[in-house]
Amino acid sequence: MITVIKNMKNTFFHQYRWGIIEVDKSFDDASSLKDFLCLHHPDEFDSFIDYRLFKVARMEDIPWSWSYKKVKQKLKEAPPDEPLRDCIVYFDYDHSQWNEDFIISSIFNKIEPDKHFVDIGSKDGRFISNTYALTMQGWQGLLADPTANESHSNGSLVFKKLAISPSNFEETMKDSSVPQNFDFLNVDIDGNDIHIVSSLKDYRPKVICVEANASDGKYKINYSTDYKVHPKGRQQVGRQATILALNQVLEDKGYFLIYNNGGNCFFIDNKYRSKFQELDIEKYILEQLSIILKDESLFGKSTSAKNAFLDYAKGNWESHYPYILKYDIS
Repeated sequence: MITVIKNMKNTFFHQYRWGIIEVDKSFDDASSLKDFLCLHHPDEFDSFIDYRLFKVARMEDIPWSWSYKKVKQKLKEAPPDEPLRDCIVYFDYDHSQWNEDFIISSIFNKIEPDKHFVDIGSKDGRFISNTYALTMQGWQGLLADPTANESHSNGSLVFKKLAISPSNFEETMKDSSVPQNFDFLNVDIDGNDIHIVSSLKDYRPKVICVEANASDGKYKINYSTDYKVHPKGRQQVGRQATILALNQVLEDKGYFLIYNNGGNCFFIDNKYRSKFQELDIEKYILEQLSIILKDESLFGKSTSAKNAFLDYAKGNWESHYPYILKYDIS
């Protein structure tokens, strides 16, 4: 019997994704187990994701933390050719930091894409990437970042080693033959994000994901920094704009906020609003809490994990309903 532990993709709550799958079967190696899980548990495992496997001795050895990076630091990755039988394994991956893969996939299940994206602040296009899963599905994309490796460009992907600014944003898209009505824009440049989306004029993406300052107390404050240029050419220049500030800019451009996962806001062109049903937020969250409390397996035997989650829920969600989940994207 193999016990599989994973941060589940099919949930809207990025801080709470633990799930357990029991597999009554042995495997020759990690790759065989991944193939089996993608085939037999497609709701939890995605064939377009590159998973890493960690073999653990006991459930209690998996530390529960908001930071998945801390989890992996305390676990040892299993050798790729090691036979797996009668063990506990933990799956994780290094792209899409807070479950954005699932959110993006859910949205484009309702909006048929032409498969074109633009990723501003893409880094290498893989690590903590919201677009890597799209490239695995054959999407075409422009990835721009001061650290990008332009030699990685191919027939589908264009990498630009460039700090994007409001003045060169649309020009760079034009030079890279990006369609004017492309599908997905991802912006993650820590401080200047709001100025990039504010500069949209001739291009109109269907869906926009932009990083937000959603720390405690910042949800309902209209705050953003002035546009800044980092003296060493890096992207990071300060704190991101708050959700309220981003919402104001993008509402004026004809977009509506469909979802916020605590670090990123997802906006959709108003013409697709009818495809998404509004939720009774309070009712939905109370139902989810009820499910969570009944399912002991999702926290293992960790009382501290459950208490930490409930403290988070009771302390934050009630005042943040309008900014966490407005529409059903399942």
